[in-house]
Amino acid sequence: MVSTLFVLLYFMSPFFLFWLYRLSGFNVREVNIINLVVFSFFVFAYVGVLPLYFYWDEYRYVVGVVDRDIIISIFFASLWSFFAIILIFSLWVRVLFVPARRCAGVDMRPFNHMESLVCALAYLICGMAFLLYMRSVDQVALFVALFETQEGVARARSSMTNAFDGRYHWYRLLISDFSVFLSYCFYANYLKVKSRMSLGVFSVTFLLCCLFLLSSAQKAPVVWYFLGLYLVYSVVVNKGIVSFKGGVFLGVSGLGVLVVLFVVFMGVEDFSLAVASVFSRLFTAGISASYFYIKFFPDVEGFLWGRSLPNPGGIFPFDPYPLTKKIMDWRFAGNMERGVVGSSPTVFWGEAYANFSWFGVFFIPFLIGSVIYLYHYFVSFLEDTPFKVALTVWLALFFKDVSVTGFSAFLINVTLFSFVFLVLFLVVLSNKLSFKIIR
Repeated sequence: MVSTLFVLLYFMSPFFLFWLYRLSGFNVREVNIINLVVFSFFVFAYVGVLPLYFYWDEYRYVVGVVDRDIIISIFFASLWSFFAIILIFSLWVRVLFVPARRCAGVDMRPFNHMESLVCALAYLICGMAFLLYMRSVDQVALFVALFETQEGVARARSSMTNAFDGRYHWYRLLISDFSVFLSYCFYANYLKVKSRMSLGVFSVTFLLCCLFLLSSAQKAPVVWYFLGLYLVYSVVVNKGIVSFKGGVFLGVSGLGVLVVLFVVFMGVEDFSLAVASVFSRLFTAGISASYFYIKFFPDVEGFLWGRSLPNPGGIFPFDPYPLTKKIMDWRFAGNMERGVVGSSPTVFWGEAYANFSWFGVFFIPFLIGSVIYLYHYFVSFLEDTPFKVALTVWLALFFKDVSVTGFSAFLINVTLFSFVFLVLFLVVLSNKLSFKIIR
Protein backbone atom coordinates (compact mmCIF):
# COMPACT_ATOMS: atom_id res chain seq x y z
CA MET A 1 0.00 0.00 0.00
CA VAL A 2 2.77 2.41 0.94
CA SER A 3 4.69 1.61 -2.22
CA THR A 4 1.58 2.17 -4.36
CA LEU A 5 0.90 5.58 -2.79
CA PHE A 6 4.57 6.50 -3.17
CA VAL A 7 4.59 5.64 -6.88
CA LEU A 8 1.34 7.54 -7.53
CA LEU A 9 2.61 10.64 -5.74
CA TYR A 10 5.99 10.34 -7.44
CA PHE A 11 4.49 10.40 -10.94
CA MET A 12 1.63 12.85 -10.29
CA SER A 13 3.58 15.57 -8.46
CA PRO A 14 5.65 16.74 -11.47
CA PHE A 15 2.46 17.49 -13.42
CA PHE A 16 1.23 19.76 -10.63
CA LEU A 17 4.62 21.47 -10.34
CA PHE A 18 4.76 21.96 -14.10
CA TRP A 19 1.27 23.51 -14.03
CA LEU A 20 2.31 25.87 -11.22
CA TYR A 21 5.46 26.80 -13.10
CA ARG A 22 3.61 27.58 -16.32
CA LEU A 23 1.00 29.52 -14.34
CA SER A 24 3.79 31.89 -13.32
CA GLY A 25 4.42 32.75 -16.97
CA PHE A 26 7.75 30.99 -17.44
CA ASN A 27 8.56 29.50 -20.84
CA VAL A 28 10.19 26.15 -20.09
CA ARG A 29 12.17 26.21 -23.35
CA GLU A 30 13.74 29.62 -22.79
CA VAL A 31 17.41 29.88 -21.86
CA ASN A 32 17.65 31.48 -18.43
CA ILE A 33 18.86 30.79 -14.92
CA ILE A 34 15.44 29.82 -13.57
CA ASN A 35 14.72 27.11 -16.13
CA LEU A 36 18.05 25.33 -15.73
CA VAL A 37 17.66 25.32 -11.94
CA VAL A 38 14.21 23.73 -12.22
CA PHE A 39 15.37 21.20 -14.82
CA SER A 40 18.49 20.16 -12.90
CA PHE A 41 16.57 19.81 -9.64
CA PHE A 42 14.10 17.49 -11.33
CA VAL A 43 16.84 15.35 -12.89
CA PHE A 44 19.36 15.20 -10.04
CA ALA A 45 17.25 15.58 -6.89
CA TYR A 46 13.91 13.99 -7.83
CA VAL A 47 14.15 11.34 -10.56
CA GLY A 48 16.68 9.22 -8.65
CA VAL A 49 14.40 8.64 -5.65
CA LEU A 50 12.38 5.96 -7.47
CA PRO A 51 15.34 3.67 -8.33
CA LEU A 52 16.61 4.12 -4.77
CA TYR A 53 13.26 3.06 -3.31
CA PHE A 54 13.02 -0.10 -5.41
CA TYR A 55 16.77 -0.90 -5.13
CA TRP A 56 17.27 -0.70 -8.90
CA ASP A 57 20.71 0.88 -8.45
CA GLU A 58 22.77 -2.03 -7.18
CA TYR A 59 25.76 0.10 -6.17
CA ARG A 60 23.69 2.43 -3.96
CA TYR A 61 22.09 -0.63 -2.34
CA VAL A 62 25.49 -2.20 -1.66
CA VAL A 63 26.86 0.95 0.01
CA GLY A 64 23.91 1.01 2.40
CA VAL A 65 20.95 2.91 0.91
CA VAL A 66 18.42 0.34 2.11
CA ASP A 67 16.03 1.94 4.62
CA ARG A 68 12.84 2.77 2.73
CA ASP A 69 11.53 5.00 5.52
CA ILE A 70 14.55 7.26 5.07
CA ILE A 71 14.15 7.13 1.28
CA ILE A 72 10.53 8.27 1.64
CA SER A 73 11.76 11.12 3.85
CA ILE A 74 14.20 12.06 1.10
CA PHE A 75 11.34 12.04 -1.41
CA PHE A 76 9.18 14.40 0.63
CA ALA A 77 12.13 16.70 1.37
CA SER A 78 12.95 16.98 -2.34
CA LEU A 79 9.28 17.35 -3.31
CA TRP A 80 8.77 20.14 -0.77
CA SER A 81 11.98 21.91 -1.82
CA PHE A 82 10.97 21.64 -5.48
CA PHE A 83 7.52 23.07 -4.72
CA ALA A 84 8.87 25.87 -2.48
CA ILE A 85 11.41 27.04 -5.07
CA ILE A 86 8.79 27.20 -7.84
CA LEU A 87 6.37 28.91 -5.47
CA ILE A 88 8.85 31.63 -4.51
CA PHE A 89 9.65 32.21 -8.21
CA SER A 90 5.92 32.67 -8.79
CA LEU A 91 5.56 35.04 -5.85
CA TRP A 92 8.33 37.29 -7.15
CA VAL A 93 6.59 37.54 -10.53
CA ARG A 94 2.87 37.46 -9.71
CA VAL A 95 2.65 38.95 -6.21
CA LEU A 96 5.68 41.20 -5.79
CA PHE A 97 5.54 42.26 -9.46
CA VAL A 98 9.25 41.92 -10.14
CA PRO A 99 9.28 40.39 -13.63
CA ALA A 100 12.62 39.89 -15.40
CA ARG A 101 13.44 40.57 -19.05
CA ARG A 102 14.23 37.80 -21.50
CA CYS A 103 17.80 36.80 -22.19
CA ALA A 104 19.60 38.46 -25.10
CA GLY A 105 18.77 37.10 -28.52
CA VAL A 106 18.82 38.46 -32.05
CA ASP A 107 19.24 42.03 -30.76
CA MET A 108 22.61 41.26 -29.21
CA ARG A 109 25.37 43.52 -30.47
CA PRO A 110 28.85 42.04 -31.07
CA PHE A 111 32.01 43.02 -29.23
CA ASN A 112 33.69 46.29 -30.05
CA HIS A 113 37.49 46.34 -30.45
CA MET A 114 38.13 47.32 -26.84
CA GLU A 115 35.90 44.54 -25.48
CA SER A 116 37.67 41.95 -27.66
CA LEU A 117 41.09 43.17 -26.53
CA VAL A 118 40.20 43.22 -22.84
CA CYS A 119 38.71 39.72 -23.01
CA ALA A 120 41.79 38.40 -24.84
CA LEU A 121 44.08 39.83 -22.15
CA ALA A 122 41.86 38.38 -19.44
CA TYR A 123 42.06 34.94 -21.05
CA LEU A 124 45.85 35.25 -21.19
CA ILE A 125 45.80 35.78 -17.42
CA CYS A 126 43.72 32.61 -17.05
CA GLY A 127 46.33 30.71 -19.06
CA MET A 128 49.11 32.01 -16.82
CA ALA A 129 47.15 30.92 -13.75
CA PHE A 130 46.85 27.43 -15.25
CA LEU A 131 50.63 27.24 -15.73
CA LEU A 132 51.22 28.28 -12.12
CA TYR A 133 48.69 25.70 -10.99
CA MET A 134 50.44 22.95 -12.99
CA ARG A 135 53.72 23.88 -11.32
CA SER A 136 52.09 23.46 -7.91
CA VAL A 137 50.85 19.88 -8.37
CA ASP A 138 52.91 16.72 -8.15
CA GLN A 139 50.91 14.77 -10.73
CA VAL A 140 48.46 15.73 -13.45
CA ALA A 141 45.47 13.43 -13.17
CA LEU A 142 44.79 13.57 -16.91
CA PHE A 143 48.17 12.02 -17.70
CA VAL A 144 47.92 9.58 -14.81
CA ALA A 145 44.62 8.32 -16.28
CA LEU A 146 46.40 7.31 -19.47
CA PHE A 147 49.05 5.15 -17.82
CA GLU A 148 48.02 4.13 -14.29
CA THR A 149 45.20 2.40 -12.40
CA GLN A 150 41.94 3.91 -11.21
CA GLU A 151 43.30 4.21 -7.68
CA GLY A 152 46.24 6.24 -8.97
CA VAL A 153 43.85 8.52 -10.84
CA ALA A 154 41.77 8.99 -7.67
CA ARG A 155 44.86 10.01 -5.70
CA ALA A 156 46.02 12.40 -8.41
CA ARG A 157 42.55 13.95 -8.73
CA SER A 158 42.35 14.33 -4.96
CA SER A 159 45.76 16.05 -4.82
CA MET A 160 44.64 18.50 -7.52
CA THR A 161 41.30 19.35 -5.87
CA ASN A 162 40.20 18.47 -2.32
CA ALA A 163 43.70 17.81 -0.99
CA PHE A 164 45.46 20.56 -2.96
CA ASP A 165 48.08 22.28 -0.80
CA GLY A 166 47.17 25.88 -1.51
CA ARG A 167 44.26 28.16 -2.31
CA TYR A 168 42.60 25.94 -4.87
CA HIS A 169 39.42 28.03 -5.02
CA TRP A 170 41.34 31.00 -6.45
CA TYR A 171 42.98 28.86 -9.13
CA ARG A 172 39.58 27.37 -9.90
CA LEU A 173 38.07 30.84 -10.21
CA LEU A 174 40.38 31.66 -13.11
CA ILE A 175 40.95 28.22 -14.64
CA SER A 176 37.53 26.61 -14.44
CA ASP A 177 35.15 29.56 -14.08
CA PHE A 178 36.45 32.74 -15.66
CA SER A 179 38.09 30.99 -18.62
CA VAL A 180 34.81 29.22 -19.43
CA PHE A 181 32.90 32.50 -19.17
CA LEU A 182 35.32 34.17 -21.58
CA SER A 183 35.05 31.25 -24.00
CA TYR A 184 31.26 31.68 -23.97
CA CYS A 185 31.79 35.38 -24.72
CA PHE A 186 34.00 34.65 -27.72
CA TYR A 187 31.56 32.00 -28.99
CA ALA A 188 28.58 34.37 -28.75
CA ASN A 189 30.59 37.03 -30.55
CA TYR A 190 31.58 34.59 -33.31
CA LEU A 191 27.95 33.54 -33.83
CA LYS A 192 27.05 37.19 -34.34
CA VAL A 193 29.87 38.37 -36.64
CA LYS A 194 30.87 35.04 -38.33
CA SER A 195 34.41 36.20 -39.17
CA ARG A 196 37.54 34.05 -39.46
CA MET A 197 39.25 36.04 -36.73
CA SER A 198 36.41 35.52 -34.25
CA LEU A 199 36.30 31.80 -35.12
CA GLY A 200 40.05 31.48 -34.60
CA VAL A 201 39.93 33.20 -31.21
CA PHE A 202 37.04 31.05 -30.04
CA SER A 203 38.74 27.86 -31.28
CA VAL A 204 41.82 28.62 -29.19
CA THR A 205 39.74 29.25 -26.08
CA PHE A 206 37.73 26.08 -26.75
CA LEU A 207 40.80 23.86 -26.90
CA LEU A 208 42.35 25.46 -23.84
CA CYS A 209 39.12 25.17 -21.84
CA CYS A 210 38.97 21.46 -22.65
CA LEU A 211 42.55 21.11 -21.41
CA PHE A 212 41.85 23.14 -18.27
CA LEU A 213 38.72 21.19 -17.39
CA LEU A 214 40.11 17.72 -18.14
CA SER A 215 43.47 18.21 -16.43
CA SER A 216 42.15 16.98 -13.07
CA ALA A 217 40.40 13.97 -14.69
CA GLN A 218 36.98 15.21 -13.65
CA LYS A 219 34.23 14.12 -16.01
CA ALA A 220 31.32 16.50 -15.43
CA PRO A 221 32.94 19.95 -15.98
CA VAL A 222 33.72 19.41 -19.67
CA VAL A 223 30.20 18.08 -20.32
CA TRP A 224 28.69 21.15 -18.65
CA TYR A 225 31.00 23.32 -20.74
CA PHE A 226 29.59 21.74 -23.92
CA LEU A 227 26.06 22.26 -22.62
CA GLY A 228 26.89 25.92 -22.01
CA LEU A 229 28.09 26.30 -25.59
CA TYR A 230 24.79 24.89 -26.82
CA LEU A 231 22.86 27.30 -24.60
CA VAL A 232 24.89 30.21 -25.97
CA TYR A 233 24.05 29.03 -29.49
CA SER A 234 20.37 28.83 -28.57
CA VAL A 235 20.39 32.40 -27.25
CA VAL A 236 22.17 34.00 -30.19
CA VAL A 237 20.86 31.90 -33.10
CA ASN A 238 17.52 30.53 -31.86
CA LYS A 239 16.29 33.71 -30.14
CA GLY A 240 16.87 32.25 -26.69
CA ILE A 241 14.78 29.11 -27.22
CA VAL A 242 16.07 25.54 -26.85
CA SER A 243 14.89 23.34 -29.72
CA PHE A 244 13.56 19.90 -28.87
CA LYS A 245 15.73 18.14 -31.47
CA GLY A 246 18.81 20.02 -30.32
CA GLY A 247 18.12 19.13 -26.70
CA VAL A 248 17.74 15.43 -27.51
CA PHE A 249 20.92 15.43 -29.60
CA LEU A 250 22.82 17.22 -26.84
CA GLY A 251 21.56 14.80 -24.21
CA VAL A 252 22.58 11.72 -26.21
CA SER A 253 25.95 13.28 -27.08
CA GLY A 254 26.55 14.23 -23.45
CA LEU A 255 25.84 10.68 -22.32
CA GLY A 256 28.23 9.39 -24.96
CA VAL A 257 31.00 11.70 -23.79
CA LEU A 258 30.45 10.65 -20.17
CA VAL A 259 30.66 6.97 -21.10
CA VAL A 260 33.97 7.56 -22.89
CA LEU A 261 35.33 9.54 -19.94
CA PHE A 262 34.27 6.78 -17.56
CA VAL A 263 36.18 4.24 -19.65
CA VAL A 264 39.30 6.44 -19.76
CA PHE A 265 39.35 7.89 -16.24
CA MET A 266 37.69 5.12 -14.21
CA GLY A 267 39.18 2.12 -16.01
CA VAL A 268 35.75 0.63 -16.78
CA GLU A 269 36.31 -1.79 -19.65
CA ASP A 270 32.79 -3.22 -19.94
CA PHE A 271 30.62 -0.90 -22.06
CA SER A 272 27.32 -1.86 -20.40
CA LEU A 273 28.88 -1.28 -16.97
CA ALA A 274 30.11 2.14 -18.10
CA VAL A 275 26.59 3.08 -19.27
CA ALA A 276 25.08 1.87 -16.00
CA SER A 277 27.68 3.85 -14.05
CA VAL A 278 26.84 7.02 -15.98
CA PHE A 279 23.12 6.66 -15.26
CA SER A 280 23.88 5.94 -11.61
CA ARG A 281 26.02 9.05 -11.32
CA LEU A 282 23.44 11.19 -13.09
CA PHE A 283 20.26 10.19 -11.32
CA THR A 284 21.08 8.67 -7.94
CA ALA A 285 24.57 9.76 -6.85
CA GLY A 286 23.66 13.22 -5.58
CA ILE A 287 20.33 12.43 -3.99
CA SER A 288 21.56 9.17 -2.43
CA ALA A 289 24.16 11.10 -0.42
CA SER A 290 21.31 12.82 1.45
CA TYR A 291 20.48 9.38 2.90
CA PHE A 292 23.71 9.46 4.89
CA TYR A 293 23.11 13.03 6.05
CA ILE A 294 19.86 11.85 7.63
CA LYS A 295 21.64 8.82 9.13
CA PHE A 296 24.53 10.92 10.48
CA PHE A 297 22.52 13.75 12.06
CA PRO A 298 21.61 13.65 14.88
CA ASP A 299 22.39 9.96 15.67
CA VAL A 300 26.15 10.15 15.12
CA GLU A 301 26.63 13.88 15.69
CA GLY A 302 24.29 16.64 16.80
CA PHE A 303 22.85 19.24 14.44
CA LEU A 304 25.36 21.91 13.44
CA TRP A 305 23.24 25.07 13.91
CA GLY A 306 25.13 27.04 11.28
CA ARG A 307 28.63 25.67 11.81
CA SER A 308 28.93 24.40 8.22
CA LEU A 309 28.45 27.92 6.85
CA PRO A 310 31.57 29.56 5.36
CA ASN A 311 33.58 31.89 7.54
CA PRO A 312 35.41 34.20 5.10
CA GLY A 313 38.42 35.84 6.69
CA GLY A 314 37.55 34.30 10.07
CA ILE A 315 35.10 37.10 10.85
CA PHE A 316 32.83 34.77 12.84
CA PRO A 317 33.86 33.03 16.09
CA PHE A 318 33.86 29.48 14.70
CA ASP A 319 35.79 27.23 12.35
CA PRO A 320 33.67 25.98 9.44
CA TYR A 321 32.63 22.37 9.82
CA PRO A 322 33.87 20.29 6.83
CA LEU A 323 30.45 18.75 6.25
CA THR A 324 30.92 17.01 2.90
CA LYS A 325 34.33 15.60 3.85
CA LYS A 326 33.04 14.45 7.24
CA ILE A 327 30.17 12.52 5.65
CA MET A 328 32.52 11.01 3.07
CA ASP A 329 35.03 9.87 5.70
CA TRP A 330 32.21 8.33 7.72
CA ARG A 331 30.79 6.51 4.68
CA PHE A 332 34.14 5.30 3.30
CA ALA A 333 36.64 5.13 6.14
CA GLY A 334 39.25 3.52 3.90
CA ASN A 335 39.72 6.61 1.75
CA MET A 336 42.12 8.28 4.18
CA GLU A 337 44.24 5.14 4.34
CA ARG A 338 44.54 5.17 0.54
CA GLY A 339 45.52 8.84 0.53
CA VAL A 340 42.26 9.98 -1.07
CA VAL A 341 40.49 13.08 0.26
CA GLY A 342 36.92 12.86 -0.96
CA SER A 343 33.68 14.73 -0.40
CA SER A 344 30.02 13.77 -0.35
CA PRO A 345 27.88 16.76 -1.39
CA THR A 346 24.16 16.42 -1.92
CA VAL A 347 21.08 18.47 -2.76
CA PHE A 348 20.97 21.82 -0.95
CA TRP A 349 18.35 20.72 1.59
CA GLY A 350 20.84 18.12 2.92
CA GLU A 351 22.98 20.86 4.46
CA ALA A 352 19.83 22.62 5.68
CA TYR A 353 18.87 19.43 7.50
CA ALA A 354 22.37 18.93 8.93
CA ASN A 355 22.26 22.41 10.43
CA PHE A 356 18.64 23.05 11.38
CA SER A 357 16.89 19.67 11.24
CA TRP A 358 13.59 19.51 9.32
CA PHE A 359 12.91 23.17 10.14
CA GLY A 360 15.77 24.06 7.82
CA VAL A 361 14.37 21.84 5.09
CA PHE A 362 11.09 23.75 5.36
CA PHE A 363 12.42 27.35 5.33
CA ILE A 364 15.71 27.32 3.40
CA PRO A 365 14.16 26.62 -0.05
CA PHE A 366 12.36 29.97 0.07
CA LEU A 367 15.65 31.74 0.77
CA ILE A 368 17.53 29.87 -1.94
CA GLY A 369 14.75 30.50 -4.47
CA SER A 370 14.79 34.22 -3.73
CA VAL A 371 18.57 34.47 -4.14
CA ILE A 372 18.41 32.67 -7.49
CA TYR A 373 15.55 34.84 -8.75
CA LEU A 374 17.32 38.09 -7.81
CA TYR A 375 20.42 37.06 -9.77
CA HIS A 376 18.13 36.15 -12.69
CA TYR A 377 16.39 39.53 -12.40
CA PHE A 378 19.62 41.54 -12.22
CA VAL A 379 21.27 39.86 -15.21
CA SER A 380 18.17 40.27 -17.38
CA PHE A 381 18.58 44.05 -17.35
CA LEU A 382 22.18 44.12 -18.55
CA GLU A 383 22.90 45.40 -22.04
CA ASP A 384 22.41 42.73 -24.72
CA THR A 385 26.03 41.86 -25.47
CA PRO A 386 28.15 38.68 -25.45
CA PHE A 387 28.91 39.55 -21.81
CA LYS A 388 25.24 39.20 -20.87
CA VAL A 389 24.78 35.97 -22.82
CA ALA A 390 27.87 34.39 -21.26
CA LEU A 391 26.98 35.59 -17.75
CA THR A 392 23.43 34.24 -18.06
CA VAL A 393 24.66 30.83 -19.17
CA TRP A 394 27.46 30.68 -16.59
CA LEU A 395 25.15 31.63 -13.71
CA ALA A 396 22.55 29.14 -14.92
CA LEU A 397 25.18 26.38 -14.83
CA PHE A 398 26.36 27.59 -11.41
CA PHE A 399 22.95 27.69 -9.76
CA LYS A 400 21.88 24.38 -11.27
CA ASP A 401 24.15 22.90 -8.58
CA VAL A 402 21.48 23.53 -5.93
CA SER A 403 20.49 19.97 -6.80
CA VAL A 404 23.89 18.58 -5.80
CA THR A 405 25.47 21.12 -3.42
CA GLY A 406 24.73 22.53 0.05
CA PHE A 407 22.77 25.76 0.39
CA SER A 408 25.62 27.79 1.92
CA ALA A 409 27.48 27.70 -1.41
CA PHE A 410 24.80 30.01 -2.80
CA LEU A 411 24.45 32.39 0.14
CA ILE A 412 28.01 33.10 1.26
CA ASN A 413 30.31 32.31 -1.63
CA VAL A 414 33.41 34.43 -1.96
CA THR A 415 34.25 32.77 -5.28
CA LEU A 416 30.83 33.68 -6.73
CA PHE A 417 31.07 37.26 -5.50
CA SER A 418 34.61 37.53 -6.88
CA PHE A 419 33.51 36.11 -10.23
CA VAL A 420 30.62 38.57 -10.58
CA PHE A 421 32.94 41.42 -9.58
CA LEU A 422 35.49 40.38 -12.22
CA VAL A 423 32.80 40.22 -14.90
CA LEU A 424 31.39 43.64 -14.03
CA PHE A 425 34.91 45.06 -13.86
CA LEU A 426 35.59 43.63 -17.31
CA VAL A 427 32.39 45.20 -18.68
CA VAL A 428 33.16 48.61 -17.19
CA LEU A 429 36.83 48.55 -18.21
CA SER A 430 36.04 47.69 -21.82
CA ASN A 431 33.33 50.35 -22.14
CA LYS A 432 35.24 53.45 -21.05
CA LEU A 433 34.25 53.07 -17.39
CA SER A 434 30.53 53.04 -18.22
CA PHE A 435 27.84 50.52 -17.35
CA LYS A 436 24.65 50.27 -19.37
CA ILE A 437 21.34 48.99 -18.02
CA ILE A 438 18.35 48.17 -20.24
CA ARG A 439 15.00 49.35 -18.86
